[in-house]
Amino acid sequence: MSNQARARKGNSYGIKVKESYLGIFYRRLAVRHGVKKAIMAVAHKLLVIAYTLLSKHELYQEPEPNERDTRRKDQTLRHLRDRIEQLGYTVSLEPREAVAP
Repeated sequence: MSNQARARKGNSYGIKVKESYLGIFYRRLAVRHGVKKAIMAVAHKLLVIAYTLLSKHELYQEPEPNERDTRRKDQTLRHLRDRIEQLGYTVSLEPREAVAP
């Protein structure tokens, strides 16, 4: 195995094992599109992050790993509420109380 091949394999290994925003992004894409495309997508995301940080002279602040899930939940609730209201109903959404096991 060449040095370049070993370096590529080592770089992708860090993404696979780390519980970080990019690690979660990698695993989500790897399931849907395959490992090679996921690695390229993460590399692209890293370049975009680096360019943005350098051009704006900012420090990197990693998003919370579950931020995407929270944002997705809020979007889904808003979309479904709007859709039900379009059908002529009034909607009031309240979180369900925790059910004792």
